[in-house]
Amino acid sequence: MTDTTSSQPLQEVPVKLNPVNDTTSTSSDGKFMFKSLIPGDDYKIEVSKPPYAKEIKTAKVTSANTTEINFALHKISYPEFSEKHLDFGLDSTSKSFTLRNTGTGKLNYSLLPSQDWITVNPNIGDATTETDTFKVTINRSGLSEKKHVESIEVVSHVGQDLVRDTVGVYVNGVFDPRDSTYFGTVKIGTQTWMVENLNFGEMRLKEDIDSTSDNGIIEKYCYLNLKENCNIYGGYTDGLKVCNISLLMMVL
Repeated sequence: MTDTTSSQPLQEVPVKLNPVNDTTSTSSDGKFMFKSLIPGDDYKIEVSKPPYAKEIKTAKVTSANTTEINFALHKISYPEFSEKHLDFGLDSTSKSFTLRNTGTGKLNYSLLPSQDWITVNPNIGDATTETDTFKVTINRSGLSEKKHVESIEVVSHVGQDLVRDTVGVYVNGVFDPRDSTYFGTVKIGTQTWMVENLNFGEMRLKEDIDSTSDNGIIEKYCYLNLKENCNIYGGYTDGLKVCNISLLMMVL
């Protein structure tokens, strides 16, 4: 597997073999291999890795022989986003993000908000070597104070395919980038409180967490060591063993 322009090997390129639905990826020297195939059958080898165009080749397997298939991939237009999550919090009405064409050629795109109270400007265009900036505004009139989790679908023409990406739109809550969870909030007097339990971390048994030192991994245990209880009560964290209670005050 090589790049058509530089002739350099391409590593970590996903390779799919049909009809057996087997997958592998290229090594540091650009090579890949499938073993134990049935002789006489025709196989389709599909390779695809942004920003390269997808290619499919057919190979026939013969007994006691190695069939060599070479791919030279060429770059095409492909989008890269500066942000995949736009958190408007409790009072913001305007955010922005950028799109950059990481490949070659012209990238045509359109942006489709999931709700009519979300506006994107511009909502259609193309990019070659420049970086395009999009302004996203929300109309809070008529919106309830509960959290809203919506999205903007970005449809790009990539070669002969349509690539669909999403940029999240989050309103009236707190976004946790560790696991992309959005928590609802409520105002009590002059303070704003979270109304949902934190539940981040790798589950461990309580006795295992109590008996181990800090390993650099965020861990949690669930009430009575039952996983389903974390979804109800939240996860207890390691370190100081601070419980993620359902009413945790935000610092604004």
